[in-house]
Amino acid sequence: GTAGWAALPFAWRGVRLHASGARELRVRLTPSGDRVALSVADGTGTPVASVESLVLRPFSAGQLSAAPADALFEVEWIVAPGSASDEATRTPDGALPETHRDLSTVPEPAPEDVLVTLEPGEATGPAAVREATVRALTLVRRWLEDERFDASRLVLLTRGAMVTSPGDGAPDPALAAVWGLVRTAETENPGRFALIDTDATDASHAALAEAVRNGERESALRRGQLRLPRLARPTPAPLVPPEGASWRVDVTGSRSLDALAVVESAEAVRELGAGEVRVAVRAAGVNFHDVVVGLGLVDGESVLGSEGAGVVVDTGPEVADLRVGDRVTGLFPGAFAPMVVAEARALVRMPEEWSFVAAAGVPVAFMTAYYGLADLAGLRRGESVLVHSAAGGVGMAAVQLAREWGVEVFATASPSKWDQVVAGGVRRERVFSSRTTDFAAGVLAATGGRGVDVVLNSLAGEFVDASLDVLACGGRFVEMGKTDIRDGERVRAAYPDVSYRAFDLAEAGPARLGEMLRDVVRLLESGVLRHPPVSVWDVRRVPEALRFMSQARHVGKVVLTMPVVGGRV
Repeated sequence: GTAGWAALPFAWRGVRLHASGARELRVRLTPSGDRVALSVADGTGTPVASVESLVLRPFSAGQLSAAPADALFEVEWIVAPGSASDEATRTPDGALPETHRDLSTVPEPAPEDVLVTLEPGEATGPAAVREATVRALTLVRRWLEDERFDASRLVLLTRGAMVTSPGDGAPDPALAAVWGLVRTAETENPGRFALIDTDATDASHAALAEAVRNGERESALRRGQLRLPRLARPTPAPLVPPEGASWRVDVTGSRSLDALAVVESAEAVRELGAGEVRVAVRAAGVNFHDVVVGLGLVDGESVLGSEGAGVVVDTGPEVADLRVGDRVTGLFPGAFAPMVVAEARALVRMPEEWSFVAAAGVPVAFMTAYYGLADLAGLRRGESVLVHSAAGGVGMAAVQLAREWGVEVFATASPSKWDQVVAGGVRRERVFSSRTTDFAAGVLAATGGRGVDVVLNSLAGEFVDASLDVLACGGRFVEMGKTDIRDGERVRAAYPDVSYRAFDLAEAGPARLGEMLRDVVRLLESGVLRHPPVSVWDVRRVPEALRFMSQARHVGKVVLTMPVVGGRV
């Protein structure tokens, strides 16, 4: 060939495998123009494989270097246009598509779409993969062999086979293998198969008919939202931290999450003052305040990150309760970093069985709810509370605390997340949409027109007005949001029988924060409270994590993991 050029495979035809298990191969190439034929045999001359035709194309190093940087694509699961994920009309009860465990129960004549559910088997590990794929292969073969189904499409339903977003967790390897098998069957038999992966929530079950009607070969349902796989250019390259601990993630002045950068930070390695400890951060919680800071919408010296978990690597003077090596969780500024300096009073030791990720999702969510409901609102047993955004970290914590304190709970959330709110203990008829102000009429109807004693708010605009309208005489409105803080005097003038209080958790002070956190940890450790679900991201992907939160795609908490760095500085 010509210097600087290489011949790369372009098209294959007539590829056949005759045998397997050979330890050495002999390959015979027969050139013919721009293509070659291949004959592959083992050491005894027994045929192993053959290729009727392999077309080659010349490719130079210059062509490779000239390829555009955005030529790479990846699969991204997008929300289907017009997906009935929230307020759109759902399939009425009784009209849900019929599902089957196998083909024996399919009626005659067969419907246009036959839905079969593939449940995980009892086996684990490699045996589970084999069990699932053998069952799927048997099903596919019977489907293709039975003339009754010639005009029908087999729709296979799985649970957890695909990861459509970080909040999905790890995929089921056995069911993921089934998807690969059925994809091949669909390629060889176009129009005969489809795959739908669900999360088994009530909202997704109600949206199943929508997914089937969509006609896609592959789709997924997450909390009632239909998602479709599409090729997209990959997200920007991850941040590249330097060696050592003297860095943190920070804003760069541009109002874009993609403009976040790793910057040098001497704060984490400075000399410790009285009552301070140095913590090697292993995980950091993400809050909506971080999204606002990341977008450059906050004036002042706000830094990214305010909570996390890690290991104490150094202690300053007058620190008696913590020692080097203690695993701790709590509040500290600049948490999107491998090393921070924190006030010892705002930290507590983690229970041994807790992971750093689980611990990092506790402080802000539970302490914000605790401080707002107990300290500021004075919520008491027998009273009632309306918790907005009840599927978020603070909302889930507030629901749990209120129920533990014997309080009647009403809640709002995106309809696609109602299952999570109900699972947290709120009665279905007391969960309302956070997308409209209809919750006001629902709350008043449920309380006989009286309203609720307390509102824990994070919404804005007309939702604030509607929430003030549902407060009972003597009610307390506690505002934890940052985007629509009202003037207290004006609120009192318009609603003389209620109180209005906006707050920031930091105002509680380190001593009170430590007290609340110790109480929360005790309740979690005893099983009275439960950890919120967590979506985990590497800190190098922090722009994606903040964007994920800004789009309200998460349930519970978003947590960043940090690289492990050295000890005492």
